[in-house]
Amino acid sequence: MMGWNVDDTGLGVIFDRAIPPFAAQNLGLAVTGILRRHEIQVNDVDRCVCLPGGGKVVRALEVALSLDEGALDHERNVRPIAATCPRRPPCSFWTNWRSPNCPGARF
Repeated sequence: MMGWNVDDTGLGVIFDRAIPPFAAQNLGLAVTGILRRHEIQVNDVDRCVCLPGGGKVVRALEVALSLDEGALDHERNVRPIAATCPRRPPCSFWTNWRSPNCPGARF
């Protein structure tokens, strides 16, 4: 689903179109299993934080985690930054999420 393309022009990443349906289908069970091992219920989680992918991946994550459409708003807002500055998104994303204006953020 994901891979690398190495050629004379450099290194490129490959993302398969199957990622969003795969995430929607499998991520929910994986997250539920991880939480269960730590004796945490899904309802105990105030906010999910995901390093953003494309819009279809973000929506697939919302489906997989039974979130309302638009719940991953901070993930959607950082995507334009990711398109123009590939090294900045994780830091920028984390800073935005840690903002006191981010609902569900606890420190």
